[in-house]
Amino acid sequence: MLGSPNYIFNVSAQLKAFMDRCCGVIHCMQFWGKYGASVVTSGGGDEKPIADYMNHFLITTGAVPVGSVWASMATMPAGSFTDEVCEASRNLGRRLVEAWRVREVPHEADMLRSEFRERMRALIAYRKEEWPFEFQYWKENMGV
Repeated sequence: MLGSPNYIFNVSAQLKAFMDRCCGVIHCMQFWGKYGASVVTSGGGDEKPIADYMNHFLITTGAVPVGSVWASMATMPAGSFTDEVCEASRNLGRRLVEAWRVREVPHEADMLRSEFRERMRALIAYRKEEWPFEFQYWKENMGV
């Protein structure tokens, strides 16, 4: 699960720094078979592109994103989450557990993961001398 406030139309600096330091995880797609979702809060809107960005990041790690939820605090009465936001959050949690339980991979996520997997496979094969750890990992786990 990834979560971030909307900081000027992007994830927080802390989450971005984490993502930027995941090159090894991304090169090896080490979260293959894991499941995730994204949560965004903001003061005034534009959460969907940020949630999409976080779910795309999950795909590059090999994880299967099952959805996202967000809340704009400007639309919340007295700064409290509405019943609709709470229900959407609970539904996303249920969706995450159920997808993991039955090993469901939504078609779009499967296509994007497969495309990125081929891209990484080719890159790792090309860089095998410079990246011996990644090359060995792919040989043993991902089929270079």
